[in-house]
Amino acid sequence: HKSVAEYKAESRRVQSELDEKANLLESARAELASANADLASARAQLAECKVQVESFAARFERIKAELAQIAECLSVRGFLGSFKAKLAEFAENPICKAALAAGRDFMTARDGRRAEKVLVNGAREKVVEMEGLSREMGEWSLLDEVGDMRGARRELDGHEAPARPLDNQVL
Repeated sequence: HKSVAEYKAESRRVQSELDEKANLLESARAELASANADLASARAQLAECKVQVESFAARFERIKAELAQIAECLSVRGFLGSFKAKLAEFAENPICKAALAAGRDFMTARDGRRAEKVLVNGAREKVVEMEGLSREMGEWSLLDEVGDMRGARRELDGHEAPARPLDNQVL
């Protein structure tokens, strides 16, 4: 049994604690909503990175396959019949298709040289394309994207991650 004054004082104290807990809960919900938004953003960024990496890989594989086909065709260039057959086999490759057209009937060595010239020039173009892809990959750095995500994560965690030591630096 408590007096009315004691009951009211305890009731005010309990209400004050409840209000404080309610404020903490709302604050935590707001932080959670913000963290969920940041997570969604990071996931979208990761998806973009994955698409970009897959695009680089597909372009690299396409160029590599085309160069391999050109090399295989050039390996039999001394035998006009085999050369023409190999070019026809790889006719889906635009450079091989152009070489096949340039070689016409493949009846003379001159026909073979015309086709060979198209292949060599096409191979040079593919090497330049590969260099361009390499430059593009160098300009776009996955590590920069990951660094941005790590920075967002540190911000979410509310503290800075320890700096990474250099390879030769002793902790």
